[in-house]
Amino acid sequence: MRLFGKIPLYLVSRVGFILFCVLFLEVCYFSYILTRPDSDVRSDVILVFMGAEKRVEAGYQLANQGLAPCIVLSPATDALRRHFDRKYARKDTVSHIPENQASTTFENAWYTSRIIEANHYKTVILVTSDYHMPRSLALLRLFLAGTGVQVHAHPVYGPSGAVAVNATLLKLVYNEMVKFWGSLFEYVDYMVCGKTAEKPVKKSALSLFLRSVVLLDVKPSW
Repeated sequence: MRLFGKIPLYLVSRVGFILFCVLFLEVCYFSYILTRPDSDVRSDVILVFMGAEKRVEAGYQLANQGLAPCIVLSPATDALRRHFDRKYARKDTVSHIPENQASTTFENAWYTSRIIEANHYKTVILVTSDYHMPRSLALLRLFLAGTGVQVHAHPVYGPSGAVAVNATLLKLVYNEMVKFWGSLFEYVDYMVCGKTAEKPVKKSALSLFLRSVVLLDVKPSW
């Protein structure tokens, strides 16, 4: 039997094949979510996973159009919500549910899923940047699995319009594909160990080092 060092070559090839399949499935999932049409239907609540202000603007536009009677900015302080209310002329028919604790995408999904379940909502519009949607949508649906809640995606596109492929978008999608696995590990840790966003685990020096090496330096504007 040929060996690759002390590891059998067949084992190396099988592991490599499995990794290739996993990566292929991830690419397919991201491609599907990034290219699917918007699904704006009247819902119980609009969730905005905070980041660039274009996400907030899109969330208010949907709310003011009457697509949901309630909006959640995750996270946002009372002062920040009042600021956006004035800036985007929130209608009186639209109310807020406060969420000011999330600090990561994992926590965005965790805290907002608790709000959804507490209020017995059944339909949700998720607003975030297009490149950020695959990871955000996967996490939110994982936390809502088995509840029957329908999550509709409203991606916010960059300055060039819908799914305009360019160097910036490719870098952002690459970073999200890497972070996707970190978020899944967080979810597994949550399910196995019962850790929650209320008991955050500080990132280790090794984790921070790996992020600095693996992730690309790119600053999104949306």
